[in-house]
Amino acid sequence: MNLEAGFDDLAWFRGRQIYLQACASCHGVDGEPVADAVKFDDEGYPDPPRSFVKGIFKGGMEGHQLYSRIMKGMKGTPMPAYEGNYPDDAVWDLIHYVQSLARAGAQERAELRSEAIVATRVADLPESPTDDQWEQARGAYVGLAPLWWTEKRIEGLVVRAIHDGEELALRFSWLDPTQNDRAVKTEEFRDSVAVQFSLTSDPPFYMGDPSKGGGVNMWLWKADRQTDLDGGYQDVDAAYPDRAIDMYPEQEYTSVGKDIGEEWPKGAIDTHRARYVTAWGAGNLVADPTRSSSVESLVASGPGTLAGLPPAIQLVQGAAVYTDGVWMVQMKRSLSGAEGEALGQGRRSFSPGDYIPVSFAIWNGDARDRDGKKNISIWQRLVIE
Repeated sequence: MNLEAGFDDLAWFRGRQIYLQACASCHGVDGEPVADAVKFDDEGYPDPPRSFVKGIFKGGMEGHQLYSRIMKGMKGTPMPAYEGNYPDDAVWDLIHYVQSLARAGAQERAELRSEAIVATRVADLPESPTDDQWEQARGAYVGLAPLWWTEKRIEGLVVRAIHDGEELALRFSWLDPTQNDRAVKTEEFRDSVAVQFSLTSDPPFYMGDPSKGGGVNMWLWKADRQTDLDGGYQDVDAAYPDRAIDMYPEQEYTSVGKDIGEEWPKGAIDTHRARYVTAWGAGNLVADPTRSSSVESLVASGPGTLAGLPPAIQLVQGAAVYTDGVWMVQMKRSLSGAEGEALGQGRRSFSPGDYIPVSFAIWNGDARDRDGKKNISIWQRLVIE
């Protein structure tokens, strides 16, 4: 008996007895994992037990799916096989109990599905992610999966798309209880979101596939860059306001001829000088305090090939608002990609009627996400109306 056939009090009672014998030492008495029960997989990586209360199961939570993993175990993981330990009726009682622990709808939200995202044509594009024009576009919920499992994962985001025949705008909204918008200290990690467009109608493997010549064009927004634009460039002086050194050769000052020991007036620092900042002088947007957008356009043709486009064709504009535990991020760019294509940079161009494979990624700064530690979607379908 399992929940697919309806709840049964006796099956639940018998199932709990078996659960306390066989499962509670790792998964917890009430379905929340025991903190000290972390074991290791066959490759030596930590593999903490899954929370049954959160209702997300590897491979699904339907009766036959749980039955196969209980009886056969999960190869490569610490999950053992219980085949022969309990009769079939007892296993189904256990399944009934485990299913009763799960939050309704959690498994469905975690399962990745392909959605159609329609870019609605409108007369005027919004300037802000909170503008009313966004209500003219239908929102599509896109589920995400973490590449490295964490309880602080981002479950999914809502995507809306609109265009006016000349520019395409996308808005991404997701729940995030913490706002991480600075990455100056080594222990600080930023919130970020990215969309990648396949350059071919048959999308390649994630981040491109060099064997098939399939590349991707990515738009990447970072929360700290948005804060730089909204409130001023965040450098070491923002993270360490009481530092001992108060003057650096890479900065220019309006006040000159000050006596040694005199305090420099607030706001005396006017600009940075690129020749003293190697990355900035080399054209690296990450180190450029004068950048005008919180979004960077990049290209890739396979793992390890990600590269930013030259500053002259960084034309994607971004805007973001964080309120009540929700990020809303807007990205906007002209439909034409002629500048990048002429330079051989692989920029994605758009036109009404296009069908474009797209996928998404979110980095949660509070979970210390960075680089490949992120939450990703499978390929979706963007249709330009």
